[in-house]
Amino acid sequence: MSEKETSRIKEHKSRDKASESEERNDYRRSKSAIEQIEILDIRLGKGVGAIKERARLNKLIEKSNNG
Repeated sequence: MSEKETSRIKEHKSRDKASESEERNDYRRSKSAIEQIEILDIRLGKGVGAIKERARLNKLIEKSNNG
């Protein structure tokens, strides 16, 4: 495999990762904060893990309920 081919493969993989990341971000943005917490509960267990993310989402929920 030539250096040029290797470079093209790396670039292609990089684009794939970027597009996958963008898809995940779009999916996440389409969910409300409550839905995102429910997804975390399903994936990790009720109230388990992702402490900072749960705090951020709870803050958004409180803000929307108060404002």
